[in-house]
Amino acid sequence: MASKRQDEDWFFRIGEELQRLSDEVMRGVVASSAAARRFWRPNVDVCEASDEITVTIELAGVESKDVTVQYIAKTRTLILRGVRRSVELPDCQPSRSHQLEVYYGDFEREIRLPECVIDPSGIRASFNDGMLLVRIPKRSDESMRRTISVEEDNG
Repeated sequence: MASKRQDEDWFFRIGEELQRLSDEVMRGVVASSAAARRFWRPNVDVCEASDEITVTIELAGVESKDVTVQYIAKTRTLILRGVRRSVELPDCQPSRSHQLEVYYGDFEREIRLPECVIDPSGIRASFNDGMLLVRIPKRSDESMRRTISVEEDNG
């Protein structure tokens, strides 16, 4: 019998895979439309270690000043928003393009994090060579406990 956590993880992975497949289908259906080039979803990896969660987001061609990352404690999610600005290439005129697969414009991703206790004050993000790395420290259960001394009330 699978545990509740295993069931939730399985459903989460299935949901992510369905979203990825849906994105691929939509890209194929509307790849040539202007709407498809205005909104895109960057690829994301989420990995969990004993002391932290790392989220890696592929953002080639995006500048760090054009990205915001927000942590929502209530839902244990990261909200990633930004824009990849189009680059005008002198040799590439729209009437002569033969293949357009690079998406420009606004993007947004809501990334659900694994169920664990997170230390929001320690979340850090770094950007290097088109890859955004978000490190999310986990808080141990021990830090959620404390011994309270009992004083005698002489009052």
